[in-house]
Amino acid sequence: PFTPRLETVPLYAQVDQAFGSAMTKNIVKAHVRVYQSGAFTAGPVGGRLVPSRSPAAGTLQTRMQEVKLPGSWNDEGQIAIEQTDPLPLTILGITMEVAFGN
Repeated sequence: PFTPRLETVPLYAQVDQAFGSAMTKNIVKAHVRVYQSGAFTAGPVGGRLVPSRSPAAGTLQTRMQEVKLPGSWNDEGQIAIEQTDPLPLTILGITMEVAFGN
């Protein structure tokens, strides 16, 4: 057995005429588009992962899943997604809501 894990690349975004790579970030929510997939967990890299809304046991879903993430201010702005059940997980895209600090 193994636990599949996806980690996003560090977040770079243009904010107020500057690039957000040097700014502290907090990923507030992740909108994960899945195809024929089971439940998963998501959270900041190195932090606590929270479960997505689970479909009925053993069923698969195709939809945009919104996951509210626990707060984690850091310079990288990365998230991790894991799937611990023996079900498929096909991620088509990830959109993140981000708060920027100084």
